[in-house]
Amino acid sequence: MAQINFEKEKTSSPLPTKGLLQFFIADDDIMGVNFDDQITQTNFRVIYHENIDYAITKESVEQLEIPSSEKADNHPVKGEYKISLTKNKDYITLHDIKFNKIFAQAYKEVYGKEIKSDEKYYNVLDNEDVEKFEKELEPDSDSANHKMLGYSFFTQEDPRYNKKYENYDTLLLQLDSDGDYILWGDMGVANFFIPKKALEDKDFSNVLYNWDCS
Repeated sequence: MAQINFEKEKTSSPLPTKGLLQFFIADDDIMGVNFDDQITQTNFRVIYHENIDYAITKESVEQLEIPSSEKADNHPVKGEYKISLTKNKDYITLHDIKFNKIFAQAYKEVYGKEIKSDEKYYNVLDNEDVEKFEKELEPDSDSANHKMLGYSFFTQEDPRYNKKYENYDTLLLQLDSDGDYILWGDMGVANFFIPKKALEDKDFSNVLYNWDCS
Protein backbone atom coordinates (compact mmCIF):
# COMPACT_ATOMS: atom_id res chain seq x y z
CA MET A 1 0.00 0.00 0.00
CA ALA A 2 2.78 2.45 0.89
CA GLN A 3 6.46 2.64 1.69
CA ILE A 4 8.74 5.34 3.07
CA ASN A 5 12.48 5.44 2.44
CA PHE A 6 13.82 7.34 5.45
CA GLU A 7 17.27 7.61 3.89
CA LYS A 8 15.80 10.00 1.32
CA GLU A 9 13.79 12.07 3.82
CA LYS A 10 14.99 14.46 6.54
CA THR A 11 13.37 12.75 9.53
CA SER A 12 14.23 12.79 13.20
CA SER A 13 13.21 10.94 16.37
CA PRO A 14 10.82 9.30 17.03
CA LEU A 15 10.79 8.32 13.32
CA PRO A 16 13.70 6.29 11.97
CA THR A 17 16.39 8.23 10.11
CA LYS A 18 17.35 5.30 7.86
CA GLY A 19 15.79 2.20 6.39
CA LEU A 20 12.55 1.40 4.57
CA LEU A 21 9.09 1.13 6.15
CA GLN A 22 6.42 -0.76 4.20
CA PHE A 23 2.66 -1.07 4.71
CA PHE A 24 0.76 -4.02 3.26
CA ILE A 25 -2.98 -4.75 3.30
CA ALA A 26 -4.98 -7.69 1.98
CA ASP A 27 -6.98 -7.38 -1.23
CA ASP A 28 -10.34 -8.24 0.32
CA ASP A 29 -13.67 -6.43 0.62
CA ILE A 30 -12.67 -4.82 3.95
CA MET A 31 -9.13 -3.96 2.81
CA GLY A 32 -7.32 -6.04 5.41
CA VAL A 33 -8.88 -4.64 8.58
CA ASN A 34 -10.29 -6.84 11.35
CA PHE A 35 -12.54 -4.69 13.52
CA ASP A 36 -12.61 -7.40 16.22
CA ASP A 37 -8.81 -7.52 16.42
CA GLN A 38 -7.09 -4.50 14.91
CA ILE A 39 -3.52 -5.27 16.02
CA THR A 40 -2.87 -8.87 14.92
CA GLN A 41 -1.03 -8.55 11.62
CA THR A 42 -2.81 -11.27 9.66
CA ASN A 43 -4.45 -9.35 6.81
CA PHE A 44 -2.23 -6.32 7.13
CA ARG A 45 1.48 -6.05 7.82
CA VAL A 46 3.98 -3.31 8.65
CA ILE A 47 7.57 -4.26 7.77
CA TYR A 48 10.73 -2.32 8.54
CA HIS A 49 14.01 -2.95 6.70
CA GLU A 50 16.74 -1.19 8.65
CA ASN A 51 19.25 -1.78 5.87
CA ILE A 52 18.16 -1.32 2.26
CA ASP A 53 19.56 -3.55 -0.48
CA TYR A 54 19.60 -1.27 -3.51
CA ALA A 55 20.72 -4.17 -5.69
CA ILE A 56 17.15 -5.51 -5.67
CA THR A 57 15.43 -4.65 -8.95
CA LYS A 58 11.78 -4.26 -9.91
CA GLU A 59 12.15 -7.36 -12.11
CA SER A 60 13.43 -9.50 -9.24
CA VAL A 61 10.46 -8.46 -7.11
CA GLU A 62 7.99 -9.21 -9.91
CA GLN A 63 9.43 -12.73 -10.16
CA LEU A 64 8.12 -13.37 -6.63
CA GLU A 65 4.60 -13.08 -8.13
CA ILE A 66 3.40 -10.78 -5.37
CA PRO A 67 0.00 -9.29 -6.28
CA SER A 68 0.22 -5.62 -7.23
CA SER A 69 -2.27 -2.95 -6.21
CA GLU A 70 -2.84 -2.12 -9.88
CA LYS A 71 -4.35 -5.58 -10.43
CA ALA A 72 -6.23 -5.73 -7.12
CA ASP A 73 -10.03 -5.66 -6.98
CA ASN A 74 -10.45 -3.87 -3.64
CA HIS A 75 -7.24 -1.93 -3.12
CA PRO A 76 -7.77 1.72 -2.04
CA VAL A 77 -4.71 3.07 -3.89
CA LYS A 78 -5.43 3.38 -7.60
CA GLY A 79 -1.94 3.59 -9.06
CA GLU A 80 1.61 4.40 -8.01
CA TYR A 81 2.55 7.75 -6.44
CA LYS A 82 5.60 9.28 -4.79
CA ILE A 83 5.57 10.04 -1.06
CA SER A 84 7.48 13.10 0.16
CA LEU A 85 7.61 14.15 3.80
CA THR A 86 7.35 17.82 4.81
CA LYS A 87 7.54 19.03 8.40
CA ASN A 88 4.58 21.18 9.42
CA LYS A 89 2.39 22.26 12.33
CA ASP A 90 -0.62 20.14 13.19
CA TYR A 91 -3.70 20.76 15.32
CA ILE A 92 -5.81 18.34 17.30
CA THR A 93 -9.09 17.26 15.71
CA LEU A 94 -12.44 16.96 17.46
CA HIS A 95 -12.52 13.15 17.21
CA ASP A 96 -9.03 12.41 18.55
CA ILE A 97 -9.09 10.50 21.86
CA LYS A 98 -6.89 13.21 23.46
CA PHE A 99 -9.30 16.03 22.58
CA ASN A 100 -11.76 15.97 25.49
CA LYS A 101 -9.01 16.12 28.11
CA ILE A 102 -7.24 19.00 26.35
CA PHE A 103 -10.56 20.82 25.90
CA ALA A 104 -11.35 20.52 29.62
CA GLN A 105 -7.96 22.02 30.49
CA ALA A 106 -8.40 24.89 28.00
CA TYR A 107 -11.96 25.56 29.21
CA LYS A 108 -10.73 25.93 32.80
CA GLU A 109 -7.98 28.34 31.69
CA VAL A 110 -10.40 30.52 29.69
CA TYR A 111 -13.52 30.44 31.89
CA GLY A 112 -12.12 29.47 35.28
CA LYS A 113 -14.59 26.59 35.55
CA GLU A 114 -13.87 22.88 35.81
CA ILE A 115 -15.64 20.35 33.62
CA LYS A 116 -15.24 16.60 33.41
CA SER A 117 -12.32 15.41 31.29
CA ASP A 118 -14.73 13.35 29.15
CA GLU A 119 -17.30 16.14 28.70
CA LYS A 120 -18.28 16.79 25.07
CA TYR A 121 -17.59 20.33 23.83
CA TYR A 122 -21.06 20.66 22.25
CA ASN A 123 -22.66 20.11 25.68
CA VAL A 124 -20.67 22.99 27.15
CA LEU A 125 -20.45 25.67 24.44
CA ASP A 126 -23.35 27.60 22.93
CA ASN A 127 -24.36 27.00 19.31
CA GLU A 128 -22.37 29.91 17.93
CA ASP A 129 -19.14 28.81 19.63
CA VAL A 130 -19.71 25.19 18.57
CA GLU A 131 -19.97 26.33 14.96
CA LYS A 132 -16.75 28.38 15.22
CA PHE A 133 -15.01 25.52 17.00
CA GLU A 134 -15.87 22.94 14.36
CA LYS A 135 -14.92 25.29 11.53
CA GLU A 136 -11.46 25.79 13.03
CA LEU A 137 -10.68 22.21 14.06
CA GLU A 138 -12.42 19.97 11.55
CA PRO A 139 -10.11 18.93 8.67
CA ASP A 140 -10.73 20.56 5.30
CA SER A 141 -12.88 18.06 3.39
CA ASP A 142 -11.63 19.47 0.07
CA SER A 143 -7.99 18.53 0.69
CA ALA A 144 -6.40 15.20 1.54
CA ASN A 145 -4.93 14.78 5.01
CA HIS A 146 -2.04 12.37 4.59
CA LYS A 147 0.47 12.48 7.44
CA MET A 148 2.89 10.78 9.78
CA LEU A 149 2.75 11.77 13.46
CA GLY A 150 0.49 14.64 14.47
CA TYR A 151 -3.20 14.21 15.23
CA SER A 152 -5.53 11.75 13.53
CA PHE A 153 -9.06 12.27 12.30
CA PHE A 154 -11.93 9.90 11.58
CA THR A 155 -15.26 9.87 9.81
CA GLN A 156 -16.63 7.70 12.63
CA GLU A 157 -14.86 7.29 15.99
CA ASP A 158 -11.33 6.91 17.29
CA PRO A 159 -10.80 3.13 17.83
CA ARG A 160 -8.62 3.95 20.84
CA TYR A 161 -11.73 4.61 22.92
CA ASN A 162 -11.59 0.82 23.22
CA LYS A 163 -9.41 0.39 26.31
CA LYS A 164 -7.37 -2.44 24.78
CA TYR A 165 -6.05 0.05 22.20
CA GLU A 166 -5.58 3.13 24.39
CA ASN A 167 -1.76 2.81 24.57
CA TYR A 168 -1.43 3.25 20.78
CA ASP A 169 -0.68 6.91 21.30
CA THR A 170 1.28 7.80 18.14
CA LEU A 171 -0.02 8.19 14.59
CA LEU A 172 2.40 6.23 12.42
CA LEU A 173 0.63 6.89 9.12
CA GLN A 174 -2.64 8.41 7.98
CA LEU A 175 -3.75 7.92 4.39
CA ASP A 176 -6.83 9.87 3.38
CA SER A 177 -9.13 9.46 0.39
CA ASP A 178 -7.74 11.65 -2.37
CA GLY A 179 -9.75 12.29 -5.53
CA ASP A 180 -9.44 9.51 -8.09
CA TYR A 181 -6.16 8.28 -6.59
CA ILE A 182 -7.05 6.85 -3.17
CA LEU A 183 -10.46 5.75 -1.96
CA TRP A 184 -11.40 4.18 1.39
CA GLY A 185 -15.01 3.04 1.04
CA ASP A 186 -17.21 6.12 0.77
CA MET A 187 -14.48 8.81 1.01
CA GLY A 188 -13.02 7.49 4.27
CA VAL A 189 -9.60 7.56 5.89
CA ALA A 190 -7.10 4.97 7.16
CA ASN A 191 -4.87 5.23 10.24
CA PHE A 192 -1.97 3.20 11.60
CA PHE A 193 -1.13 3.77 15.27
CA ILE A 194 1.83 2.59 17.34
CA PRO A 195 2.95 3.03 20.97
CA LYS A 196 5.65 5.71 21.04
CA LYS A 197 8.10 3.37 22.82
CA ALA A 198 7.64 0.75 20.07
CA LEU A 199 8.30 3.39 17.42
CA GLU A 200 11.46 4.55 19.19
CA ASP A 201 12.58 0.90 19.39
CA LYS A 202 11.70 0.39 15.69
CA ASP A 203 9.33 -2.42 16.69
CA PHE A 204 6.67 -2.39 13.98
CA SER A 205 5.12 -5.70 15.04
CA ASN A 206 2.88 -3.73 17.44
CA VAL A 207 0.62 -1.58 15.24
CA LEU A 208 -3.10 -0.76 15.25
CA TYR A 209 -4.74 -0.54 11.80
CA ASN A 210 -8.08 1.20 11.29
CA TRP A 211 -10.08 2.69 8.46
CA ASP A 212 -13.61 4.05 8.38
CA CYS A 213 -15.90 5.98 6.06
CA SER A 214 -19.06 8.01 6.35
